[in-house]
Amino acid sequence: MTVRALFRAATVEGHPAPYNTIHLKVFYPAQLSGGEQETNLGLVPAAVEKAPFSVVILFNGINCGPELYQWLAVALAEQGLAAVTFAWVAENLPGMIALTPGVDLKMLMPDQYGQGPTASALPALLNELENLNAQGVLAGLLDLDHVILGGHSAGGRVAIESASPEFFPQVCAAFAYGAHTAAVTQLGYSAGKILPLPDHLPLLLMGGTRDGVIAPEASDAIADNAP
Repeated sequence: MTVRALFRAATVEGHPAPYNTIHLKVFYPAQLSGGEQETNLGLVPAAVEKAPFSVVILFNGINCGPELYQWLAVALAEQGLAAVTFAWVAENLPGMIALTPGVDLKMLMPDQYGQGPTASALPALLNELENLNAQGVLAGLLDLDHVILGGHSAGGRVAIESASPEFFPQVCAAFAYGAHTAAVTQLGYSAGKILPLPDHLPLLLMGGTRDGVIAPEASDAIADNAP
């Protein structure tokens, strides 16, 4: 299977410039044609016989570049899906400028949690996918009624917390690696509290003995609860 990618940019509403721009890379099943656009511009047609393509959006961990997940995006496109990675430099936490998956802190507060998505990048990403489905190489080929959210670390957290048809009716499933929903005590939660997840859609949680997330953060939680 040939895989190619398109690049796009999108604006995140409600965030100040210059930290309001997301850069997307959209991987898709392609079919080499030898046509003029392909030769001169690198615009490779999609493998239309495999369309429509369900879409997987991959949310990176904090300060984890999207290139770390390219292997997965390519593997998904080889299976006939479209896969999206993105880069967003923003104020992830107050005073902290970083590569971020987009964490909506107000939706993590005790009086707001569970009432809306925590993935602040998702509306802009979905809107740009609509644009791609309207014109260009992928026009009419994306199945935007079947969008899967996935991610790693903080990106995995916002993916699984935002996977509810009540928030986004086009989302059909979610997965995460090295992620958890332990509550942040600085936001007013009691130590050791685990927050619930939406339960309307298929959900896959993955971890590992060396995932770099669960063990260190579990150690922090134990320290917080020490007498």
